[in-house]
Amino acid sequence: MPWAIGMKVSGAGAVGRYYRHAIGQAVLYRHSIHSADRLDA
Repeated sequence: MPWAIGMKVSGAGAVGRYYRHAIGQAVLYRHSIHSADRLDA
């Protein structure tokens, strides 16, 4: 089972926007992992 981990540093932006962006990134990572070709047979 593949895993993707995103490390983020909080900046001057609003917390809600920060978390929405993090969730969006997680969805994109999940889609990329599930649609990727296998590396082994």
